[in-house]
Amino acid sequence: MRDSAVDDVERAPERQAAQRMIEAQQSGTLLVTGLSGMGKSQLLRAILPVKSGWKALYFKADAYEAKVPFAAAERLLRQLQPRGPIEPVSDAEANPRRMGALILAALDRVRTPVFLAIDDAQWLDPQSAIALRFAVQRLIDGRFFAAVASRPMTEPNALVDLLAGLVGRSEQHSELRLEPLSTEQVRAVAARLVHRGVSQRSARALREATGGSPALLNTALALSRDTAAVDAEADIWEAPIPVIDAARNPFARVAAAAPPEASAFGKICAVLRDPVEERVVADIAQALSLPADPDAADAAGLVVRSRWRDETWVQPRHELLAHAVTKRMSASETLAIHRAAGEALDGRRGLRHSLAAASAVDDALLGRVLDIARSAASPAQADEAIGYLRSILLLCEPGDQHDDILIEIALLAMRFRRHQLVLDLLPLTEALPAGALATAISVEMLAVLGRIPEALAVAERVVGEAAAPAGVVTDNAADRILAAHIAGIQAQFQLMTGDTDPIAAQVVRARALVDAVRPGDADAADQRLRWMHTADGQHMRLLGWAITAAARSGDMAAFGAAFGELSMLISRADASPELVDALVTRAGVQMQSGDVGAVHAGMLMASATLVRSPHAWTAGHVRVILSHVQYLLGDWDGAEAGSEAALSLAMDETAFTVRPVTHFTAALVSASRGDASEVAALLEAGERATISRHESYESSMAAVAAAELARAMGNPAEQLRACSDPALRAMVSTTHGWKTYQVEALAALGRVAEARAALADIRETARWQPHYGSALWLEARIEDAADRRKSAKALYERAVAEPDAALFPFPLARARADYGRFLLRVGDAPGAIAQLTTAAEVFTRLGATPDLERTLALLERAGGNGAAVSADPFGALTVRERQIAQHAARGHTNREIAETLFLSVTTVNFHMRNVLPKLGLSSRRELRALAPQGQPT
Repeated sequence: MRDSAVDDVERAPERQAAQRMIEAQQSGTLLVTGLSGMGKSQLLRAILPVKSGWKALYFKADAYEAKVPFAAAERLLRQLQPRGPIEPVSDAEANPRRMGALILAALDRVRTPVFLAIDDAQWLDPQSAIALRFAVQRLIDGRFFAAVASRPMTEPNALVDLLAGLVGRSEQHSELRLEPLSTEQVRAVAARLVHRGVSQRSARALREATGGSPALLNTALALSRDTAAVDAEADIWEAPIPVIDAARNPFARVAAAAPPEASAFGKICAVLRDPVEERVVADIAQALSLPADPDAADAAGLVVRSRWRDETWVQPRHELLAHAVTKRMSASETLAIHRAAGEALDGRRGLRHSLAAASAVDDALLGRVLDIARSAASPAQADEAIGYLRSILLLCEPGDQHDDILIEIALLAMRFRRHQLVLDLLPLTEALPAGALATAISVEMLAVLGRIPEALAVAERVVGEAAAPAGVVTDNAADRILAAHIAGIQAQFQLMTGDTDPIAAQVVRARALVDAVRPGDADAADQRLRWMHTADGQHMRLLGWAITAAARSGDMAAFGAAFGELSMLISRADASPELVDALVTRAGVQMQSGDVGAVHAGMLMASATLVRSPHAWTAGHVRVILSHVQYLLGDWDGAEAGSEAALSLAMDETAFTVRPVTHFTAALVSASRGDASEVAALLEAGERATISRHESYESSMAAVAAAELARAMGNPAEQLRACSDPALRAMVSTTHGWKTYQVEALAALGRVAEARAALADIRETARWQPHYGSALWLEARIEDAADRRKSAKALYERAVAEPDAALFPFPLARARADYGRFLLRVGDAPGAIAQLTTAAEVFTRLGATPDLERTLALLERAGGNGAAVSADPFGALTVRERQIAQHAARGHTNREIAETLFLSVTTVNFHMRNVLPKLGLSSRRELRALAPQGQPT
């Protein structure tokens, strides 16, 4: 069957809508969704710009490559660089964003606007989906358009999820849903194709049989319109549709009608599914003694040919056709083709078919898979190996070999934090023979499922025995390593319960078990276990849990001792997942004590370490904490860029507690800028991602974001409601910043007595820090609300001069704005102008529009000149242009800006060409004169 002959009229509205959007702007996204056979591919090809100066790229994902890490990304790169070698990125597999950066670099070399069409996006492998999400997210503000077609998915991949999330946020982003053709549309199509009227009854039968699919409808009509049952003289086309009633897929008749040599070639392609070199199909046919003819298969409409890299490639003309062909094949035919393909194709492609052909565990095949598994050095390689091992597992009979493969899978998932891929195997792992190894596997899988009490109980059985004087399970090297590992994760998971009382004793016991591991144990134990033991690394993790527990319980002596030892180990540690975890746990307690500068430095170090060790438990927390700190320090551009990166990877994190807080943190900048729709979407997404209410960093972040939005919008009643949930008081992993908003809202509502009580509560909090506003400012607000002018003035004066408050420019500017409002009320116009002007300059730099508008209105009432406020030098720019301009004004090169904001250099170049004319400047040197003071460089 050739490409669908269904007339474009039925899809014309969708096609025209897409083309209007593309013609109207130089950037944007289009998500095309619909079931198979609905015309997504045809629509995508129809809107490819062949003129207008676009560089059009069409890319189709493959079902068989859906589990091969970076398969799609690498094929896209080859389209971008067809004549030259692809420069490898050493850590691309360890970090999908690095592969995304590689795609950006390739697109940088394209000098025209880029139109990227991705078909069958549901088959993108997860790593490629993340890399492409990263690239698309950073290109859509430039001369770039992404059109992606996908079937509806239960769990959208990272790229489809991004485009779905963008829909409706602006005219740049749209979705077209290709619904099945209606009965009337089917009737119109049929009438055109058979050149006569079609009865309503026949149209209904056609629609029911084809599901309203244009592809199936075209085939059904092609097969039925020449039947002898049709009266050639009749005005109305009435024909039985036995082909559809019999097979429910009219493509089956296409295959059945093909000559033998065409059918044989089509069968091989249908089993292979992927595009493959035509010569490979010929080799498979020869090995099977099949008379396969590619020309005949092409003529019969079974396959489609294309030229790539000086070779002819073939694939089934349609997925439904491949499905119909394979359904008609016997199991022996299919297995024979898989077996021959396994021998004809090299590397991973051949291995996949060999696994599909295997009916029992073959030693050679098992050896190939185990070699891949045991050489895995990154999460992406682990994903691939786990997929192969699971295929082997299905071939194993119950017994020792089955258990060994199951353990291999589980250990890979544990080492690289890929638990999500194997959670369904929990019933099998729980049935493993009792022992420390089976316990270690069960503990982690139970915990990742959120079944923390069960995980802790299982761990205690082994750890309690190992720590007993008799040392029951510490008789050999493997048991000693496993006991120390289980003891460590027991303390880690105990933190998730919110009950920190047992942790001190658990840490002491675990550290003793770590020290009990002997120098030669790692060499003597099974090589699959060696990653579990690194004495300093384990001690760092344990000390991290210890300081968190001590800080929550208020045991300052224990906290000081553990904190000092942890900092010493961190100072001499090499890059490792354990170092990342230690830095994150230390940052959590440093944030509680208000040492934001130390947190910032630690997270920069952790971020650099993640490049080499991306599979830390707390990898997601690094991105969240860094974004949060940048927000607090007034680097909102960095906070936004970091949040984008964190969101793109959040759902891939084993540490499920970080998923909600990632969304909540991303909402902060939007809240301060008054973007209510964006905040609502992020808060809702965070709630959907919540599995456990226990969070190891800023549990109250959702309340803070909601309260900040209400404050920005000038709604104190809603602000108070956002921070009035009694559950907030029970949250221990938080700086309790929500209390700031509570006091401020009560003061704004004139509820002075309640505000005083809430402030007293704040002052009882040890080491209260002005992350969201100082206690002096809050007291001034209360005195102001009580009309105690003398004390209010003195407190405001102290608040704006407070050294600690100066670290946080946004709340300090809010304090100045309040002070200016107060001074205006008591008749000190010059004083008001001074405070309001300074506040307005900060709001201008940050882009805090609601606060800026209120402050400028007060300034005008005071007799000041709003135009004299270092007027927003970037006011004429878009959000992205503002980010880039601010960095350029600080002297950063375009490449440095691209790296900081996770953009492509091409995107930065494009925006810089807009920035200078919009600002009336002729050079970057003039732009540097606009550099805001006090911003991080």
